[in-house]
Amino acid sequence: MGVDNLRKYFENLRKKVMICLLCVLYLSACSQPKQDHSLDSATSYDLDESEYSNFEQDLESDVVYFLNCEDLPEEASGWTTPAGDRIMIQSNGHWGMIDVGMAYTDVMEEQAQDELEQLIAYNGGHIELDFIIITHAHIDHYGYFAEMFENHSNLSMSDEFKVYFKYESDKEKLSIDNTKNEEVYRGILAVLEKRFGENAKNHILTSDYPDIVWGDFSISFYNDSLDAINQEKPNNTSTVVYMRHNNGTDILFMGDVEKDREATLLSGELSNVVDIDILKAGHHGLPSSTGMEFFSHMNPSDVVVTGLDGMYNPSDDGTLAYKCLLNHSNLYGTYFNPDGLRVVFGKNPDEYTFYGSLTQSLSPQTVPMKAGTVTLKEYYEFLIDDTLKKVG
Repeated sequence: MGVDNLRKYFENLRKKVMICLLCVLYLSACSQPKQDHSLDSATSYDLDESEYSNFEQDLESDVVYFLNCEDLPEEASGWTTPAGDRIMIQSNGHWGMIDVGMAYTDVMEEQAQDELEQLIAYNGGHIELDFIIITHAHIDHYGYFAEMFENHSNLSMSDEFKVYFKYESDKEKLSIDNTKNEEVYRGILAVLEKRFGENAKNHILTSDYPDIVWGDFSISFYNDSLDAINQEKPNNTSTVVYMRHNNGTDILFMGDVEKDREATLLSGELSNVVDIDILKAGHHGLPSSTGMEFFSHMNPSDVVVTGLDGMYNPSDDGTLAYKCLLNHSNLYGTYFNPDGLRVVFGKNPDEYTFYGSLTQSLSPQTVPMKAGTVTLKEYYEFLIDDTLKKVG
């Protein structure tokens, strides 16, 4: 074999060896499992409490927590069962609340204790609140205010803490009896005085709230004027809270606003709020709230009810459950998620996820949406028809 032929032979051999080595390296790389960055994968590790808190905190920087605040005593009729609103919001390490619920029964007291302590532990052993919005002067929305700070020493108020509660001291401006509002105002002020002393009044806003940017949320307030304070129906004095996340997701909290006031707000303040992502339905899903015109205008993708069975109670324009069914809106209820219900906001446009737990990555339970028997307790069940209305 000549010199030139030998050179060509070894050159071809070298190329073949290099190709074989590259193939081996490629196949080796392909055999390695890909790293899974999903939330479910991340939370599958066996972490102790402190590790879990820090680990999940990094993943879920912006969260709305719908805490359980309802009971179904065995002697209750089912139509008049205690339920309240207690909602916590977290963004970039900051915390706020919309309503504080009540501890009307032993079960509700236990719910408040357990769930708040769970979130406090999850947050590293302490939560400092920037604000609490009390939508109106009903005990199921304000009742736990003083007890909450008394029972949870590791829950505190920041230096800039604010309470939003509508109140007017000038009797000449009022067309209604303001006794209840004044009682609640004095109670809130007494708690604030323990923290802020003679400056307590500087930490409570009583009407016409300015829009705020807080963490990754922009927050606007509606039904917060003197006109709202002067509404004859206490439910219609509820402050309406509209929150928009930086990723474009919006959520509307309706307090207990009833249908007649909804119509007024739709023709005025709320006319430009439309096609929202998440609606916290008014008045625990009862038929006094969330009229068809209002529901169609808001056109929510997801609806949350803080209560038990109000979404099935008969109404001239259909039950809340049936409105959701017709609109293809998901309907979530705190009662159907006894471990709590939370919404986690992602970084992508309009990205958010519901979970059926305050801290775990559990799938949420939606409200039953087909004819049949709905069982809330072994001693309380009822039938709903094809229009998702209680029968019998």
